[in-house]
Amino acid sequence: MNARTKTGFIVGLFAVMALLIWLLPSGEEKQKVKGKEPYVSSNWNKAFLEADKHPGGLYLFNLLLRNHVDTNKRIAVLQDSEELDSVMQRFPGNKTFVFVGNSLGLQDSELDTILNLVNEGSDVFLAYNGMTDNILEELFDEYQEHFEYAENIQVYMNGKGHKMYNIYQNDTVAKNWWAYAPNTDAKDSLIGHSSFMEQDNLIELLHGKGSLFLCTNPELFQNIQVKRNDGYQYVTKVIDLLPKDQSVYYLEFARLSDDYGNYDVDDQDGGEGKKDTSYLKVIFENRSLLKAFLFGILGLVVFLLFRSKRMRPEVPYLEPKKDTTKAFMETITSIYFSKRNPYGMLSVQRRNFYAIVQKHFFIDLNRREDERPLIALSEKSDVDINEIRKLIEVLETKDAFAVSDETIATVHKWKQDFYEKTGIVKQHVIDKEERKELLIQRRLFVAVVLLLLGLVALFGGFYLLVAAKGIGIALWPIGIGIVTIAIRQIRKPLLIINENEIVHIPAFGRKRNFVRQDLIRLEWDEASLLLLFTEQRTIRINQSEISRYDKAKLKRLMRQLKIHELW
Repeated sequence: MNARTKTGFIVGLFAVMALLIWLLPSGEEKQKVKGKEPYVSSNWNKAFLEADKHPGGLYLFNLLLRNHVDTNKRIAVLQDSEELDSVMQRFPGNKTFVFVGNSLGLQDSELDTILNLVNEGSDVFLAYNGMTDNILEELFDEYQEHFEYAENIQVYMNGKGHKMYNIYQNDTVAKNWWAYAPNTDAKDSLIGHSSFMEQDNLIELLHGKGSLFLCTNPELFQNIQVKRNDGYQYVTKVIDLLPKDQSVYYLEFARLSDDYGNYDVDDQDGGEGKKDTSYLKVIFENRSLLKAFLFGILGLVVFLLFRSKRMRPEVPYLEPKKDTTKAFMETITSIYFSKRNPYGMLSVQRRNFYAIVQKHFFIDLNRREDERPLIALSEKSDVDINEIRKLIEVLETKDAFAVSDETIATVHKWKQDFYEKTGIVKQHVIDKEERKELLIQRRLFVAVVLLLLGLVALFGGFYLLVAAKGIGIALWPIGIGIVTIAIRQIRKPLLIINENEIVHIPAFGRKRNFVRQDLIRLEWDEASLLLLFTEQRTIRINQSEISRYDKAKLKRLMRQLKIHELW
């Protein structure tokens, strides 16, 4: 794990802990949940949205309607007229259609569909401030409204008055309260259910087997009204007029631009204010964006025209082959130390040596019947025949129990001497290998545990300080100290060994430098590793501090230093 990877790992842990602390609710938030304070909002602009909890929304009205309707019936929102056709096919039977909003608009085909359903037994509840002419002409022969300009009105229903206020930003504001004029003449039988100024504001039109309930005051059903006792009682009485055994569908597609959003107008069918759902609406409304969009299309066309010409195929880039020798040797070494089989390693050494000899000198030592191949190898390599015989005898030994770690180290040294004498391994490669710096890392498990504990203490201290708890003052410095130690253990290696010196970096304290040539003894037991230098200087390292892979690297280095017989 290099320094960049370690740094990224630490930063990632910090980010995760910060996210967890941020997601935890503060003490103030917990008190609000425990006290069950009511929902509070300062957004007074949104109005008449079915699931909206803001003052102008219909969330509470929808809850009362849900409690009124039987549990096996559904309440759904129809976003377009196609959903209306789908509901008719999938769910036959009578239904209740609801609309509460400023402006109501239906196309003639949509209006005919709904009235046919009412004629067969369905019901409609419409609370509006205005509707399109095609609906008025279909329902009324004569239609007229009167209004009272006031901050509040007294609405009477079933002989009891309910005082209603026009509230905006927690203040009462005067407005026009509309009601049906006495000379209003409907095409169907008309029944008045509630009134103010001695004029009806909620009427029922008996159309075939069903009814249409019309109300000129949609603001009476907003959250800000239903939260009041008078508003709650009035809305409950209105909802009781609707049947319980019918599913409810909100006519959301009939909402016009007076409520929210930007809409198109359909002049052909009387349905003004249909919603524009085009993804390119913003581009078409902005002249500069429209020009940029058209130029982009033109550029794409020009690109396709010129790109369609025949072009010479690109010559693919062939990456050079990677030198996998080092990776191969590390793999073989790791297998050896995991299996602890010196004779198996000797077999690998023999195969590698014979392969190199055949490659460089064209002599196959595997198929020799006498010493003539050895003599030929001695003459071609200019290496004494006795040295070659000694190496071959050890490589081809049949006594597996006679092969030890010392045997492997000795054979390796003889092979290296042979490669150096014959020029197979160049001197500059040997010098480079000797100058290579070896890093012995600590085990990450302990460092990671310390890091997590430190982060918990650090952010826990900050969290307690935010919650005004005194113990947080003591926790966060402790957390910083533990995190500092953990980062030091992750970033700093335990030992640095190069061609000149051995550097020991303890978890606490300063690093210590030792001359590599001063190393005289090495004692390795199950608990610790002890390096003895001249002038009685020592390095003691616990076995638990060193990773398993770095233990193997350290042992290989000690063999190269020719002190393997000491441990």
